[in-house]
Amino acid sequence: MSLINPCLRSNLLRKQAHEIKLLILGDPAVGKTSTVIRFATSSFEREYKPTLGTEIFVKELSVDEEKIILQVWDLAGSPLFSGVRKGFYKNSDAAFLVCDLTRPNTLESLKGWTAETFKALSYHPVYLLVGNKVDLTTERKVTMQQLQVSGQKLQVVEIVEASARTGLNVNEAFYTVAKYVLDRKRWL
Repeated sequence: MSLINPCLRSNLLRKQAHEIKLLILGDPAVGKTSTVIRFATSSFEREYKPTLGTEIFVKELSVDEEKIILQVWDLAGSPLFSGVRKGFYKNSDAAFLVCDLTRPNTLESLKGWTAETFKALSYHPVYLLVGNKVDLTTERKVTMQQLQVSGQKLQVVEIVEASARTGLNVNEAFYTVAKYVLDRKRWL
């Protein structure tokens, strides 16, 4: 029998966990929200609904036998929200740079996203490049080679080709970035 108040116990367990703040960045309609929903609920919504401001999801996971509380901040991609977004960057550990593999301009615009992030934080979080919509093979216009060249310029730790619609590599992307952040925190 535990003598610890359940509320205190919950707080103690939470303190033992590593908290990671992950930003989801990219242009409108690249699949940021769909990727987060796929990860959080294992589902896919076909209807496009633009994010207004930010949506925050929290999910607990285990990486290398360590408990992680992953705070996922899905930020609006529209330039109209750039002023509001800056406040959401604070204390971020990592960011997904999401592009749509059927729209090359969304890959090119990621440089602006990293510049906006650095301006808000004065440091670079762990970046992971996510090429979304890999399932749309006949419409694909961005090659893996292009992702690699951009990834080098953007200083990403890894590149993941994913599909929010099918779920391909979505969970792997979140676990990968969590592992990189956890490793980085161990060395700091």
